[in-house]
Amino acid sequence: MDTPHRFLNNLNTNKHILLLYDDPEEAKKIEFQFIDNGLEKGEHCIYATEEDPDFIQEMMEEHGIDVNFFLEKGLLHISQPDDPNNHPEGILAGAKNSLERILKNSTTPYRIVASLIPDTEIPEIIDVHLKIEKEFHANFENFDGSIICPYNIKNLEQNNDSYRIRKLFDSHHSVLYAQSFEGRVLKMS
Repeated sequence: MDTPHRFLNNLNTNKHILLLYDDPEEAKKIEFQFIDNGLEKGEHCIYATEEDPDFIQEMMEEHGIDVNFFLEKGLLHISQPDDPNNHPEGILAGAKNSLERILKNSTTPYRIVASLIPDTEIPEIIDVHLKIEKEFHANFENFDGSIICPYNIKNLEQNNDSYRIRKLFDSHHSVLYAQSFEGRVLKMS
């Protein structure tokens, strides 16, 4: 078993986790293991992404999660938040609104995999991500649960964004990296 999976199996405290990936399939394995571990502990697990919820349910089932059982039990919540770019008060307000909506029908402790703003290589949008992550992390002591925030490293690398990557590192407790078999190296300056 590799390091990210061992880390998730031993996770027993509230953590704000950064998941950098260059292999979306490996990232999904990590995300689903995180969710599955929480479901087995009776925690409310939320998967929020711009992807189609039916597709996510199918993928979870392929990874061995009894989706229907946990949906019926009210422990699993899969949602597709509104695009915060369309919020009348701006993208930051839209992301906060989405977080409030996905937490509405759940109780603590939470296990969340969330991408509240579509992942992109546009520097201005990445800066909004950074602002949200920094604010959330600064107030994390008020959050009862753990959250994984996935980011495609290729989108960050397109802009030679070692500064932005460092800011993401600084606003999370832990960092996991899901890489493809090519074995890329993350360069920091």
